[in-house]
Amino acid sequence: MGMTVSYQRILPEQFTHLQNNPELAEAFFHPDLQMTMDIMNQMSQARLQNDSELIQQLSRQALEVLHRDKASVYEGYQDTTKTRLSLEKEWQAIHYLLTGEVEFDNSKAETILMNVVMGGILTEFEGTFYLSPEEVKKLSKNLQEFPEQDSRLRFDERGDREIYSQEDEWDEEIWELLSGAIDSINYFFKTAAINNEAILILHSY
Repeated sequence: MGMTVSYQRILPEQFTHLQNNPELAEAFFHPDLQMTMDIMNQMSQARLQNDSELIQQLSRQALEVLHRDKASVYEGYQDTTKTRLSLEKEWQAIHYLLTGEVEFDNSKAETILMNVVMGGILTEFEGTFYLSPEEVKKLSKNLQEFPEQDSRLRFDERGDREIYSQEDEWDEEIWELLSGAIDSINYFFKTAAINNEAILILHSY
């Protein structure tokens, strides 16, 4: 699977509630696990019965579960009712376009935008980092002011830099994907800032 990064919008009081309730936290971070397992068990039974119509129906249900309340930079972020945005495997490429650095941390990046992908305070939940509403607002302002020509220049000057999941030579199609991803992040942070929400940065392996 490899490493992916995603964002979760959340109110500070909701996050405090999760910290005080381990079972609730498990349900929050893995909301669809039991439902997905139930669907898979039903699909196994349908295959034994050779029920192709039921298999198709269950497949559609499984896809709905996977996409519920979650957006992807591959699709763009337009539905503000979705509180999670996945950067998929493009996280390091996005970090590079925003900062000019490709490190797995923010130790060398001098811009505040280093915190968009690599920021936040590590929480007690594995691979989960917390950006406060104040930090979200500051980052949102900087994202809105970030000139696209800066990321385009870095894109053109990538050279032989090794970037996670970016083995192929960059072309215009990849530029459209990555610049669109930055637009989605910008809108996601803006939405969180308007709602006075914190953002969790989730690292998954």
